[in-house]
Amino acid sequence: MQPRPLAVINALGCLALVAVLVHQWAKERRTLDEVARLGSENATILSREETLTREADALRRDIAGLKDALESIRNTALAASAERVRAAVLSDDLEAARAQVGNWETALAARDATIADLNRQLVSSRTKLDEAVVKMRRAGAR
Repeated sequence: MQPRPLAVINALGCLALVAVLVHQWAKERRTLDEVARLGSENATILSREETLTREADALRRDIAGLKDALESIRNTALAASAERVRAAVLSDDLEAARAQVGNWETALAARDATIADLNRQLVSSRTKLDEAVVKMRRAGAR
């Protein structure tokens, strides 16, 4: 018995269809595995992105805090600098006032010396005047 050519062709066609089906099934399995792998990778990436976003937000808050601290330090430094300038001005003013007080003390000493001298002259003149008045009274009484 000879196989019929149609049956052989039919058998070969069935084998070809089975090969195509196996090939399609294997391709679909690889695609599903790839989809599962990419889904897992996507979840990992999204998780990492959320973590990085939280870290970035924390860093932004830290930077804002550091900027505030830096601004505070800068303001304190400016205030201290202004206070040093003010202290230097006050020190210069104090030195000038001390010099002025020294000048006034010298002037007061000179004035006191002049007053003492004038007082001695006044006492001397008063004594002479009193003597002259006594002499005039004696001369007038005669």
